[in-house]
Amino acid sequence: MTDVPLPQRREQPRALPDVTPQRLTEYIKRKLPQLKNPVVKTLTPILAGFSKQTFLIDLECDGAAMPLVMRRDLPGGSADTSAVDEYPIVAALHRQGLRVPEPVHAEPDASEFGEPFTLTRRAPGNVVSNPIEGRPLNADTRTGALELACFLARLHSLKPARLDLPNGFYDPKLTVRDCLMRQIEGCGAFYRRHRL
Repeated sequence: MTDVPLPQRREQPRALPDVTPQRLTEYIKRKLPQLKNPVVKTLTPILAGFSKQTFLIDLECDGAAMPLVMRRDLPGGSADTSAVDEYPIVAALHRQGLRVPEPVHAEPDASEFGEPFTLTRRAPGNVVSNPIEGRPLNADTRTGALELACFLARLHSLKPARLDLPNGFYDPKLTVRDCLMRQIEGCGAFYRRHRL
């Protein structure tokens, strides 16, 4: 019988510093001076994906509501991407008029809250029923599915060269096959590094 090497386990992720309304208020005052008299009233962590931590933020500026969402990277998350990596793409899509959250700020410095993070305006809407969770399909589900299909059609009709992305986000010389092969190789490399 041949011995099969067991995958190496990742180190346990380190604890992140707390994000509190007071700390976030002070941060916003320092980093976003264009926002007048910002005060974080409430900050609510929500259950979301496995690679980012998400907070709903009730921010007031000069007494006017400005609800935000914070997405903070997680150490040992399930992806090798950062919320900060996504920010220029979300900003480009927002400029094209796609229904994505309006970007507000990207913080690449992990010293502020333990990991890089982004802030976007909170988009209105709700989560449609998920049949996997045993909820019945209804009119909201159908409407949501149609809206998603229209969004994806518009997204895939965009020309990357016209999105005004930063250098390194798009190489017009690559074919679709090249892009897919890079993605497949990246997934394999991620597995080999982390052995999830």
